[in-house]
Amino acid sequence: MKYCPNCGTRVEPTDRFCPNCGYNLAERRMPTPPSAQPQYQPPPTYAAPTAAQPSTYERILGGVSSANMKKGFLAGYGVYVTDRRIIGVKARKKGLMSSLAFGFGGVLGALIATKMTLDDMKKTLAEIEKGKDFEVYKDDVTYIELKKPGRIRGGHLKIMRRFGDEIKIDVNGKKEYETLLEALQQFKPEALRVIT
Repeated sequence: MKYCPNCGTRVEPTDRFCPNCGYNLAERRMPTPPSAQPQYQPPPTYAAPTAAQPSTYERILGGVSSANMKKGFLAGYGVYVTDRRIIGVKARKKGLMSSLAFGFGGVLGALIATKMTLDDMKKTLAEIEKGKDFEVYKDDVTYIELKKPGRIRGGHLKIMRRFGDEIKIDVNGKKEYETLLEALQQFKPEALRVIT
């Protein structure tokens, strides 16, 4: 009879390893534990920011401040869309409508937003924060309804939050509607419902 020199367990002459402790009987040494064995590690790869891993700064997708938009009874309102949230802005304050879009007539389209530098976006977001009336983060949006303004009846933007309350902004201009549509299609297309 043979016995394992490591733990003393009885082993058969044909055994290469001890059935109790794993001792290598042929080479008369303990096996290398699996955690100590070198394993292949693939080289790290670069990945561009995605929805799952967003960039570290908030990016403006577009927006508009206009006398053709209103929330409630008073005209002069703005809606700005970033990659993280929708922001409603009280634009009734003197000069806010023109200053928000750096002189682009109150409209900050997606094309203009893509050409903005990081500093310009930060400055614009700071201005938007000053007049902010509401903000709804992407995860809190259940659906967005955008109705195109007609000749007789105006359009609207409705944002339904996860908790059930709805925000409604009247949109009475074609340019305002088109700018919002473009930005909202990038924001959360699966939640957007367009009524023409």
